[in-house]
Amino acid sequence: MSGADLKARTDAPAPGCVVLIGASPFGSRAITRLGMSYVLVCDPDEDPTPAAAGAASVHRVAYRTDPGAVRALPRPAGVRAVVAFTELGLLPAAELAELWSVNGVPVSAVCGSRDKLQMRRLLAQSGHPLPCGRLQHVSDVDSTAYPVIVKPVSGVAGLGVHLVTNARDLRVALLATNEPLMWERYAVGQELSVETISQGGRHWVLGITRKVTTGAPHFVEHAHLTPAALTSDEERAIAETVIDCLDAIGLTVGPAHTEVVLGTDGVTVIETHSRPGGGRIPLITELVTGLDQYELAVRAVCGLALPDVVSPSKSAGVRFFSGEPGVVTTVTGLDDARRLQGVVEVGLELARGEAIRAWENNLDRAGFVVCEGRSHGEVEERLDRAVSAIRLVTQ
Repeated sequence: MSGADLKARTDAPAPGCVVLIGASPFGSRAITRLGMSYVLVCDPDEDPTPAAAGAASVHRVAYRTDPGAVRALPRPAGVRAVVAFTELGLLPAAELAELWSVNGVPVSAVCGSRDKLQMRRLLAQSGHPLPCGRLQHVSDVDSTAYPVIVKPVSGVAGLGVHLVTNARDLRVALLATNEPLMWERYAVGQELSVETISQGGRHWVLGITRKVTTGAPHFVEHAHLTPAALTSDEERAIAETVIDCLDAIGLTVGPAHTEVVLGTDGVTVIETHSRPGGGRIPLITELVTGLDQYELAVRAVCGLALPDVVSPSKSAGVRFFSGEPGVVTTVTGLDDARRLQGVVEVGLELARGEAIRAWENNLDRAGFVVCEGRSHGEVEERLDRAVSAIRLVTQ
């Protein structure tokens, strides 16, 4: 089902309370915009600001290491739903919603998305097979299967992702971690992400974004551009495959961020998450559609009406930047970049005294720039100018 099928309705101010697990500032903002109160649950090691600013109360619970710890939380009066927008908050939120018999994302859907091997098996049952398997020994991968992608079964942010072309490199990948690993056939083609919202078992595509990566061996995301330049047939095939995936894992309500590859073999699902994507993808999707995926997610889970989804009328993109490896001594040009035409946001994720490393996963990026424009070309030019204005000096 495409986004054009989503019809606008009106609803009264939303009564009741939402429990938000994980200090997501975007999640707390969405709940507040809907006129609802919320209780914030933070891990002891988590920075609660700014999500705590509007919370009715804040509880410190070690949900990251002990998801079941949330079961001891006091049930707020009038609680309507339990939601989460951080990866490690998803399962505790789903389990607490089930325990309290209130609205939430199904536990089975969270488990089906977080366990990538389980997702592969469910997809195969839905007619989308991809050679894959659990990886414990070099012999688990047949010599005819190479090249393959090796990654943690429950990994995030591109951590531990490797392209492996032979048994020797596979042996190195096995020795590099103690995490449960899996392998899957390497899918070649254009990398895309698909942002969706679901309610009542129905799914709507909000946007499709083109992803630019550093390529093998780690495929760190370097840039995003939306809407992706696709034919109507390609868009339809991508939407149908993603909907099959969401149905396969049992996601009936809430947001999803699904990564796919469009190649000569058609559309291959790489992974899916029952939350909005990272890398500022929800922001650039909102810039071209006017829709906040976080707000839609709260609406969907709470049973509120969803607004129209419209076709994008402009373009937006994000470019990630870094500097020479070393310790950051000086950062210049951030304000200059912010003043440039079309620049929406500039973010720096490394401060003075922190180290820049070679990119091996998405956490190694030093910062980002978000721009909007009338066309892909205009957005790319604006991103180039903004990134060129920023300089990280290292020693």
